[in-house]
Amino acid sequence: MDLGLAKTFPIVEDKVNLKFRCDAFNAFNHPVFSTPSAMNNLDITETAGTFGQITSTSSTARVLQGALRLEF
Repeated sequence: MDLGLAKTFPIVEDKVNLKFRCDAFNAFNHPVFSTPSAMNNLDITETAGTFGQITSTSSTARVLQGALRLEF
């Protein structure tokens, strides 16, 4: 879930505005698990230890960013 919040502050009426924006990517920091490992060949002894296990995530941690923009 990504979230964004923005606010515009008028500095000079109808001429100059200051915009503030804050974004959060993966806001709740939920992991996205990668697919389970599979058996790539017929020799089961090599992959028997990790077959069907999820060993990593495919997402990044929470990222926050902020921006200020002066419009004239």
